[in-house]
Amino acid sequence: MAVCVAAIALAGCGEVRVQPPAPVTASEWRSNTAIILRQLEDDIAATQISGATPAAGRAALRDESSLYGLLVSYSDFAGCREMVASAGVVPPSAGRAARSLVAGCKRLEQASALFTAAVKTNDGSSLIAAGREAGQALPLLLDATVEMNRRK
Repeated sequence: MAVCVAAIALAGCGEVRVQPPAPVTASEWRSNTAIILRQLEDDIAATQISGATPAAGRAALRDESSLYGLLVSYSDFAGCREMVASAGVVPPSAGRAARSLVAGCKRLEQASALFTAAVKTNDGSSLIAAGREAGQALPLLLDATVEMNRRK
């Protein structure tokens, strides 16, 4: 029960204000962003429920270990824009990568909202929908990675 309360509290947190990052070089921004992209890609993988059925979703919501892992990933998704902002000011050469990353964050934030709803209502279908939404962010994140590597 404590995990559920923590999940609801963290996933439903209000807006967080981030201090403007200190200027970084284009190389530093790419390095920082690559770390963030790897983390988000790992989180997406961790949110995919085996079987992808409402019953499998409900089982994951009942299992404290699974729920804790999901909470960590969906909390990252909720803070995606803040994570990206912490990488530093986007260099002009990385505009396309940044746009893909922002679009991916939007999907991940929607996935986090679905996760919050799933936890609040113990709804396996909403949890599966959250995983699908997170999965739809993956191509956008991969596009950002490819674009960053192209512009090195």
